Amino acid sequence: MSQQGLAPQWDQLERPERRRALEQIGAALATVNDRQFDRHGHIVAGDADGLVLDTGAWSDVLVDRIEMTREIASANRFEQYFDAVIDVVEAHSERLDRAPAVLVHGDPAMPNIFRSRAAIGFVDWELAHVGDPARELHRARDQLLESRGIDDERLVSALHDGYRRRSGSLPPGLDDRREIYDAVRYLGTVGFVDKIAASTDEPTDELAASIEAEMNNRLDAVRH
Repeated sequence: MSQQGLAPQWDQLERPERRRALEQIGAALATVNDRQFDRHGHIVAGDADGLVLDTGAWSDVLVDRIEMTREIASANRFEQYFDAVIDVVEAHSERLDRAPAVLVHGDPAMPNIFRSRAAIGFVDWELAHVGDPARELHRARDQLLESRGIDDERLVSALHDGYRRRSGSLPPGLDDRREIYDAVRYLGTVGFVDKIAASTDEPTDELAASIEAEMNNRLDAVRH
């Protein structure tokens, strides 16, 4: 499997092959999201015959996922932002709770994607849950492209095109809930500012100031 991992392949891929890989990922995500449920929830058990869920409103499940991120965060410098994002989620609960309830992988990052000539597959399903497909596709875009400093709309389009071809459309509410998920997603940065600082030459205070400004911008986008 290590020879098929997407992460070590990526730098060697030419742009057309990158687009092809992202189309495959979009289609694979849509295939996962095709498994629909009556309610959102955390997966607590299951086997080949079905999953056992601890169900709840999507906004409540999302708050639980935020608290999971808080628990594993390596820095508490921006602890207040976890509470601020939870407040945003709760304030927009009606908007969030309209989301479809589908199976999501929960962590579609390159290290968790394996690619052969014929197919794409996902490993490391410990964050899987029944959630919003719009958040899954939003997270994939961030993890595969934006967080890696890749700003290429043609690659975003390839990811979306693959999803759309498999499912018939993009997830409902993708644009409507995008700003909320932008704020939720950035907690994965503010909670690990110490590790980010250790991997860069940028002075810690300057890095922290830029992260704080970005988090505030994302919160303001939802609030206004």
